[in-house]
Amino acid sequence: MLYNDFKNHPEMAVFQDPEHREALARTKGMTLQDSYQSKELDKTFEKMAKPMYATKVEPGTLLPCQLGNSYTASMYTGLLSLLDYLVHKPDQGRGEEVLMFSYGSGLAATMFGLRIRGDISHIVRAVDLRKRLEERVFLSPTSFQAALLAREGRYKKKGYIHGAPQEGTMFPGTFYLAGNDEFGRRNYSRTDQVPVTHIKSRL
Repeated sequence: MLYNDFKNHPEMAVFQDPEHREALARTKGMTLQDSYQSKELDKTFEKMAKPMYATKVEPGTLLPCQLGNSYTASMYTGLLSLLDYLVHKPDQGRGEEVLMFSYGSGLAATMFGLRIRGDISHIVRAVDLRKRLEERVFLSPTSFQAALLAREGRYKKKGYIHGAPQEGTMFPGTFYLAGNDEFGRRNYSRTDQVPVTHIKSRL
């Protein structure tokens, strides 16, 4: 992206640093095809982009870095990460513009913008992001593998009951799969102490 900016607007301030002058001069006459193979071009623009990444992208990467790829949800976990970062600024990021971009395997994409206009502290308090991250329970690879094997064993299986999860392993009020009847209809229950509510959905 930065290389395209350089091709179209070489007068931008970011391209005036004497440190990169010679390398940028060598890219000016480069063909598009040659640019794909140039390691010098990659390293030059990667180095130039690092400060921009640190200010424009990194503040929104807390949750994605902690949780890994969550596909569609990653756009909104990134937004929560950004709000958690901005709430500590004196103006809470008022006036900041946020670019949201989501793509689906390269076939379709959505892009839209947000502008922070007011107080965001109530959102950050409600999510309580950092505390929830600290409350995570870390399991061994062996336990993780056992959970995957149990899930694999129930795949496409009908007519079974799944016991309630061990206390403390899920947040209060979390829905969990309680069973699957002989017709493949799933039954869900909640982990809280209120009277159990069942929700059925046909596969």
